[in-house]
Amino acid sequence: MRSLLIGVCLVFAIFRPVLAQQDAQFTMFMFNRYVMNPAYTGALKATNITGVGRAQWVGIPGAPNTATASVNGYVKKLHGGVGAYMVGDELGPISTLGVKGSYAFHWDISEKANLNIGVAGGVYQKVLNGDWLYQMNNGVDPVLPQASQNILLPDLDAGLYFRMPLQGVTSTAYPQDKLYIGAAVNHILEPSIEPLLAVVDNTKSKLSRGISATAGMTFKLRQNVYLEPNFHFRMAGPLTQFDINANLYISPMVFGISHRWKDSFSGLVGFNASTYLFMGYSYDYTTSNLGSFTTGSHELVVSYTFPSKYRFQPPRQGNRTLYRDAI
Repeated sequence: MRSLLIGVCLVFAIFRPVLAQQDAQFTMFMFNRYVMNPAYTGALKATNITGVGRAQWVGIPGAPNTATASVNGYVKKLHGGVGAYMVGDELGPISTLGVKGSYAFHWDISEKANLNIGVAGGVYQKVLNGDWLYQMNNGVDPVLPQASQNILLPDLDAGLYFRMPLQGVTSTAYPQDKLYIGAAVNHILEPSIEPLLAVVDNTKSKLSRGISATAGMTFKLRQNVYLEPNFHFRMAGPLTQFDINANLYISPMVFGISHRWKDSFSGLVGFNASTYLFMGYSYDYTTSNLGSFTTGSHELVVSYTFPSKYRFQPPRQGNRTLYRDAI
């Protein structure tokens, strides 16, 4: 009975844009920067493939489940990076499949700093599972649809990404930047999803235009030991979210702790399985009112960076930087 009540409350929240989770959230955002900001495209100066899976608020019916798969790399002739990604998300009766492509122009401000300017465009398919709604309501409301409803939405994002890569380190596991600052605007077109929700409610809803910002800085504690604090802020309509994180890199491992304001505390661990392969896992302990109904959230990231042909800017992946002698 309790799980049914929570599920019904979740459905109600979905149809109230003020309370709904518009986009997927990630605890290990520092290892998934490309999906969050198109300006990050090609920042590693090598081709990178990353997959992320997240199960949020485990134990609550209809809680968010998210998966992303992305590839991006640097193209010298284009003076920047190109990439593409897919995102699949389920939240109650609504499932989302998004496909986007991106380009980022790389401006080398100096030998130690550069600024990327990126754009991304694509489409979202949102599907309303009427059967899920009907079952959650025990089939007592004949107005609720039992067939799936879907809609295609165009979407556009833009962003900036400033970075100062680490210099002069050896072949071991490290953060990728001495300093990075990124900002992005998502859902610039603010596509409407009213036709999808009109079958169950007169709610006026859209993918609200949102902004996000990330930043991080690396401190060398001793040989092969680095500390990297990170933060992530995002806002969409009246919804705001703020994450702070601190990662400790001890080759080939990384250990981290995070806090999502008024929502959760998290722990993460990462491992460089090989020179180019990184894997990470995080667990969120929920501190909000939902904490009584969930065992927490889980997230997994797997990232592979192919060797770069540019010796002066060797491959860098989520938490690994390999520097060779300059030509």
